[in-house]
Amino acid sequence: EYVNSNSTLKDLLFPTLSDSTIMTQDNFDQIAKVCRSLYQTKPELKNKLFEGHLHQLDPVDGLRLSTSQMMIRGGGKLLMPGGDILRMANTIIKLEELESYLPSKQGGRNHPFTLVTVSMDDFISDPAKFTTTYLHFLLGNNTQMICPRKNCTRKIKSIAKEFEQKYQKINDKGTAHVTTGRHSNKEKLMDVLKSDSLFGPILDRIEGLVNEALVNS
Repeated sequence: EYVNSNSTLKDLLFPTLSDSTIMTQDNFDQIAKVCRSLYQTKPELKNKLFEGHLHQLDPVDGLRLSTSQMMIRGGGKLLMPGGDILRMANTIIKLEELESYLPSKQGGRNHPFTLVTVSMDDFISDPAKFTTTYLHFLLGNNTQMICPRKNCTRKIKSIAKEFEQKYQKINDKGTAHVTTGRHSNKEKLMDVLKSDSLFGPILDRIEGLVNEALVNS
């Protein structure tokens, strides 16, 4: 959960997310309240860390705690992990603001940078194609960085194929983490999250923001 510090996600992200009507002050406070109500509040969880809670909490409570962690936890002096969902939304908004601001300051000259938004679904379904797109975006007209004096198409395809094979190997091996793998109650938990009076509306607004960015990319 967050604390009153200038280095927290709340202080860093709230102005942007509030102006964009993604979240309100009360939303932050309510999510923090969810954290406090679920984290280390039972005798058997007093000495458990985050993952231990996911193993022992009721699936719905575990989902609510995990969603809270993915929203408001993070930052601070220890640079704690978390806050991925809100940081993603903030990044999209800030980059779009920068994209609209810079041309007006450059007297109508060529666009100063290229903004590309990608979906994790695209990465999961076709890692090689995703990597190829990423490399073309990253290199732009500077393909000589990886293949001087040569046509880079073959080299880029080779790198993308190698990455896909490594990703598939890791994916096939799997991991024992509680959040990975196939779960029979996945659809039920998704419905619970969508209908949650606190998380549902926020996630809907962020989904709309992401979808718009993907369409415009």
